[in-house]
Amino acid sequence: MERAASVFLHADIDKTKAIKLLAWIKDPIVTRYLNEKSDVAEKLNEVIQNTHPSLLACHLNKSGRFFFVCEKNNEPIGFARLADTDNPNEYELVIVIGRKDMWGQGYGTKAVTQCLNTAFFEWRADRVSAYVHMDNIGCAKVLEKSGMKQVSQSENCDYFNISFDEYLSYNTKKKHTS
Repeated sequence: MERAASVFLHADIDKTKAIKLLAWIKDPIVTRYLNEKSDVAEKLNEVIQNTHPSLLACHLNKSGRFFFVCEKNNEPIGFARLADTDNPNEYELVIVIGRKDMWGQGYGTKAVTQCLNTAFFEWRADRVSAYVHMDNIGCAKVLEKSGMKQVSQSENCDYFNISFDEYLSYNTKKKHTS
């Protein structure tokens, strides 16, 4: 397995990036494990076509924060969302590496780590959670590599989470074993 280069979270949303996002959302292989409504691609296309580019971020940041996951050259390879939850100071993480040629190379793990760093160290979150389709073994491994733990299971989803204290402890242990 190749090691992933660094990735960065970019909150800047322009029409070019939004069109890449639309292509990923339209790809049934990329989105097969996402829990999105069937018309999400159609609605996203309407937003892209009918919204001034400076307002695209407003649409994508409703009820949370949206980021493009980018390589060092600012090229988007996926997206992440830290969505607000009913619990104050808690966010739900959604992560997608849209470029299939980059799957299995560590980009997802690095993107999740960036999201957790943002939530915990910049926003002072108490907890971050994620729901993962039971068949999405790759995403479950990514979350575990980032320190998140599966805490429950439903009929078709595994629920992962990590608190701020658990994240600090995990990273302290990781540094001592490296």
